[in-house]
Amino acid sequence: MVYARIKKVVYGTEHNEYGSKKTFDILKQNGIATGIEVVSGLGKEKALELLNKFLQGKIKF
Repeated sequence: MVYARIKKVVYGTEHNEYGSKKTFDILKQNGIATGIEVVSGLGKEKALELLNKFLQGKIKF
């Protein structure tokens, strides 16, 4: 994201086991990912439902 000059990341929900939010937070704390706006929780309930179905193998992309 840093090298691609992405300015904003929007996502619906987090997943404790498979998510990478903690990694991104570490990058921000170390000054690597500064200037990237992160917006979370957009359509959270639907996103969580879709994510759980995908992880259970009920949805294939």
